Amino acid sequence: MRWVLACLVIASCAKPPPPKPAAAELEVTGPASFAGSWVTDDELDRGYTLVIDPAGALLLTIDRGKMGKCEQKGTLVTDGNPRWYRIVYTKNTCNPDYGGTPLEIKIASFTGTELALVITGDGAERRPVYTRDPKSAE
Repeated sequence: MRWVLACLVIASCAKPPPPKPAAAELEVTGPASFAGSWVTDDELDRGYTLVIDPAGALLLTIDRGKMGKCEQKGTLVTDGNPRWYRIVYTKNTCNPDYGGTPLEIKIASFTGTELALVITGDGAERRPVYTRDPKSAE
């Protein structure tokens, strides 16, 4: 009985391990800083794969489940702020009727393993958070 009581007292005094510290923000000097393959999903269970090359060309592939995959291609253009970009799609099979209005993309956070964006310009604001694609070699 004493053994059980001692175990209960020790277990109740034990503290949970401290939470992992948040990943440090990395400097963004341009598209080469965050180039690579990124993935996320949304509340509709759509899967998103975003591939950005060091020059700023990007390809977003959206897996819409039974509706199939679609693609959006374009290039990130900046006016000098390495965290703010404009993009006009050169290919958009996801929204073919989309008028080509430029989207504004802000890098809200970049840790190397996580890329948080704020995307505006089409009448809505989206805040996707991408993680480094585990299948990529980066």
